[in-house]
Amino acid sequence: MRRFTAVLLAALLTATLARPAQAGVMGIMNGDFEAGSGNVFTGWDTFSLPPFIQFLPPAAGVDTNRFVLFNDQSPLETTQLEQTIELTNRSQSLSFDFQFQSSGQTGFFDAPDSFQAGLYDLGGNPLLTSPLLPNVDLPTFLSIDDNGNSASNPGVQFFDTNVPGLRSGWTRVTVDVSAIAPQMAILEFSLFAGNDSLVDSSASLDNVVLTSRAEVIPEPSSMTIFALAIPLLAVGRRRRTRASV
Repeated sequence: MRRFTAVLLAALLTATLARPAQAGVMGIMNGDFEAGSGNVFTGWDTFSLPPFIQFLPPAAGVDTNRFVLFNDQSPLETTQLEQTIELTNRSQSLSFDFQFQSSGQTGFFDAPDSFQAGLYDLGGNPLLTSPLLPNVDLPTFLSIDDNGNSASNPGVQFFDTNVPGLRSGWTRVTVDVSAIAPQMAILEFSLFAGNDSLVDSSASLDNVVLTSRAEVIPEPSSMTIFALAIPLLAVGRRRRTRASV
């Protein structure tokens, strides 16, 4: 009986520890901008001239139909989209797809247009930073301007090839957020228009996702085995007690 009980407990331990880790996606509301017939900016706040939704045919390969398009229509303006998110102790990475386009390059004495992404605490302090480009509004973890300059946090990774469903010209960005969790944070995307009225720029954004680390959770079958093992342990204990009398 003692040997059988030991084997049963070993099986329980193996079943619990060997279960594949479960990864979750959490924290971003309406990150694919597919909110339906209601407000397509559900969960997001817009500032300045609000960005608008551009519809793509299904064959375009960016999500299903909709993404956000930031437009620069006059000099010295900033268009922003932001959301307050919760970084839990399991939050691992933030990712999004974007495309930055410009009609030309900014002159030497003009501030260039740029697309920026930043994370801030509720007091407005930057949580992830990068070397600053000269035109950024606030410290950001990613900034790309119309002159081809870019700056990013060391935790940022770029993927523009071999991403299933990613339309040509788009780039997927992933940044590690585990070091700044847990806390509430403000996620902000912006298109900054410099004093270059002859240069028009735009930025497209889609598929904003916050991914969590894997978590091991016991299978229901493992819990059943554990429940069955308890009376067997009790029987074995009673038998050992009688034998010692």
